[in-house]
This record gives sequence, structure tokens and C-alpha cells, in this order.
Amino acid sequence: MSGVDTDRAIAKRAGGGEIVVSPEALQMGSRLDEHHAPETNGWMSVCRRCGAQTDGPDGPHIPNERQLERALQWLDAQSLSSGIDRARSQRHT
Repeated sequence: MSGVDTDRAIAKRAGGGEIVVSPEALQMGSRLDEHHAPETNGWMSVCRRCGAQTDGPDGPHIPNERQLERALQWLDAQSLSSGIDRARSQRHT
């Protein structure tokens, strides 16, 4: 990240260019990518599953600054839901 403000990071775009985003947005995008592949409708760069911005219809999650808190809440809710599902399945075995 030489030559870049320490508050910003450069992400490689799916189309070949670069975009400047915050390290927090890159980290949240990575967490969302680990959780699920982006699901877009093919012409909007917004994931249908979590609502976060993506880098084009086929690109990774790159939430904008306004979406970070919402994305964190969504991931927390998914984690809680998974925990509840696991507890239910263990209870029924």
C-alpha cells in the first residue's frame, strides 16, 4: 500500500481497475465473501442475500462506508441463526 493514505486501501476491481476503499470495508467485504458468494441479479452490483455493494455483478463484496454497520449486523444475525439451528438439530438427535 505504498503511496496510499494509511486510512485507505486499494482493492483490485473485477473489471481490471482499482478502487480506493477503507481497510474496514475491505475486511467486511472479505468476511461477507467467506460467508457466501455474492448473489446479484446480473445488472446491479448489490448482493441480494446481504444487501451489500459488490464490485460488479460477478465481483466480490465491497460494502461502502454507510453499509459497514448493517453488514456487521447481518453477519451477526446469520451467526445467531446458525447457532440456533445447530442447537435445535442437537436437541432432536
